[in-house]
Amino acid sequence: MEDWRRIDVDQYDPDLQYEPDPIDAPAYSAQQLDSLVTEIRSSVSRGDALGAIKLCVAQPPYGSDSALKTAYLQAVLNAFVSVRQSEIPNIVKSLDMDETDTLVKLLYSLMSVKEGQKSGGVLLGWFDKVVELVGERPIVSYVNTCARRSNMVVKRGDKFPTNVSTLFISSPEGEPKPFDLKAATKSKKFVVVSVPGAFTPPCTNQHLPEYIQKVQNFASKGVDFILVVTQNDPFVLRAWREKLGATSNKILFVSDPYLDLSKKLGSPIDLGDLGLGTRSSRLALIVNRSGIVEFVADEKGGEVNVSTASKLLAKL
Repeated sequence: MEDWRRIDVDQYDPDLQYEPDPIDAPAYSAQQLDSLVTEIRSSVSRGDALGAIKLCVAQPPYGSDSALKTAYLQAVLNAFVSVRQSEIPNIVKSLDMDETDTLVKLLYSLMSVKEGQKSGGVLLGWFDKVVELVGERPIVSYVNTCARRSNMVVKRGDKFPTNVSTLFISSPEGEPKPFDLKAATKSKKFVVVSVPGAFTPPCTNQHLPEYIQKVQNFASKGVDFILVVTQNDPFVLRAWREKLGATSNKILFVSDPYLDLSKKLGSPIDLGDLGLGTRSSRLALIVNRSGIVEFVADEKGGEVNVSTASKLLAKL
C-alpha cells in the first residue's frame, strides 16, 4: 500500500490517534441506527454521494455500544469508498467546520480498524483533499481534542486501563518486582486509591489510615483488594506500609514510577511548587469484576473529602 503514507496524518502525535467518545455523546438504539445505516446505503445506491456523506457526519452514534458503532462505521466506509475521486473536492467544500471535523474523526476511526486499513489509499485520498482545501486545522483540532481528553479523569462507565507494564511492588524479600496489573485485576472487584506521595501528611494521617482500618469492611462488601497507587519507589512504599501498620494482604501498595497508570486515569498533578514534581492526584475508584469503573471520587486540590474509605463503602 504505497499510497498509505502520501501524507503523514498522525505526524502531530501518533499516541493520540484514537479519540474517546465525547462525554455527552448521543447513544443510538439499534432501531435508530438501522434507520440511519439504511438511509446512508440508499443514498449510496442512488449515486447521491453528497447526501450519503452528509448523513455520515450529521450525528455519529459515539455513545452507542461497540457492535452498533461497528455497523455504522462499515456503512460509512462503504460511503467513502463509493465516492469517485473527482467528487471529493466538491463534497469537502460543501461541509461546514463541524462537519469537516467529524469527517476527520471518522477517517481516523476507520484507519484504526482492519476493514478501513484495507481501503487505506481511499481514506488517504480523503485526507489529501481535506488538507488541500481546508488546511490542517481539522487534523490539529482533532489531535488537540484528544490531548485534552487524554488528561480527563476517568469516569463512571469507563473501562479500567490494565495495559500498563511499568508498575512495581515490593517482594516479600523487600526487592522491587514487576506488578502485572492485568492479571491481578482479572475478574476481580477492587478499589483503587491514588495518592500524591508516601509519608506526606494528608496521605499518612488522613487518607490511608481509614482504608487500612476498614479493609475487612471492604472485603465484606465483595471487594477483593484495595490498590494504593503512587509514584514512590517500592522501597519507600514498603517502609510506608510498615509505618502505617498495613499488614493485610487485601491492600497492595503499587509503585507507578513513570505515572503511566496515573496518566491513563487522567490524574497526574503538578506539585513542583512543593518540591514534589509531577505526581498522582488524590483519586479513588471502584471497579467491578468486568473491569468497568463503577464510581469515581476525584479530590480537588489537597483535600481529603470525597475519596475517604467511608464515602466509598457507602457506594458499595
